[in-house]
Amino acid sequence: MPAVQNHPRQGPRGRQGRGGHIQVPASDGSAYREYALTQKGWELFPVIVALGQWGGSYLFSRGEKRLQVLDKRTGKPFRAQIHNAKGEILTANDLELVTVTN
Repeated sequence: MPAVQNHPRQGPRGRQGRGGHIQVPASDGSAYREYALTQKGWELFPVIVALGQWGGSYLFSRGEKRLQVLDKRTGKPFRAQIHNAKGEILTANDLELVTVTN
């Protein structure tokens, strides 16, 4: 998981990190703990999915086993894409990098 912190702190919902996840009680009620994404983690999620899809396309040999993310509703693969505010698909040719100040 991205942005894992070396020195976690305790919080009201469980063990929290400054990164993209927190530890929470297991959803099955067992004594184990599981990870849940924070807002930062959810915002990074599309990047992680896109990197995984890229890796699946270029880093595995034909016939080699790999993980694939599927659409739960259809059970079919999908492609991560970048959209503008109107919902139009953007390519690298549509984008421009500019310097801004926070």
